[in-house]
Amino acid sequence: MKLPAIKLEPFADNVENWSRFWEQFRSSIDDDTSLSTINKHVFLRGYLEGEPKLLVDGIAVTADTYEETKRILLARYGDTNRIIQAHLDFLEGLPLAKSATPDELNTTFIQCHRRVQALWALGEDVNGYGRVLIPKILRAFPPKICQRWTVHVKRQGLSEGDILKLIEFLGEEVDGVLTAQKICGETLDHPNYIPSAAALHVNSKQSKSG
Repeated sequence: MKLPAIKLEPFADNVENWSRFWEQFRSSIDDDTSLSTINKHVFLRGYLEGEPKLLVDGIAVTADTYEETKRILLARYGDTNRIIQAHLDFLEGLPLAKSATPDELNTTFIQCHRRVQALWALGEDVNGYGRVLIPKILRAFPPKICQRWTVHVKRQGLSEGDILKLIEFLGEEVDGVLTAQKICGETLDHPNYIPSAAALHVNSKQSKSG
């Protein structure tokens, strides 16, 4: 039987990605009544890599063992507490910002945003982690951004533990950094561009000669 072409990202051992993988697999394959149980099992095993693949490698790929394979995978990677802890561990382990480029700051922000949103989607009170996580998130960004956040909190009368407001603030800051990079890059690449100090020198010479 020719199986339908379905494109899913393989699942390795990153528990943070399990929910996304399983939702996609369930909606496109597991709930498809036109597929036989054995074909669903073949699909599932074909999308496993690394640790998950080894975990069920000893189980024969048959229709009768499909539910057992799912049970083992769901028990190990579908545990909500493990998923929540994985997101928290990432946010708590963010490295200190040194000389991060705008693109690197954007990547850091996206990773933080993704995990905060994932915690919220799992029903977690993310602001309840604010006082612990906010200092650890801020250290992954330049000191100037941290200083502006402190001023922003006082001006807006925000709670120091409002992690959702922090993510919103960081998004605006990173957008600003990326926009500044684009403007400066385009300006520096322009053939007729003269840096401000050089332009002042040229204008002074022209004034004197006049």
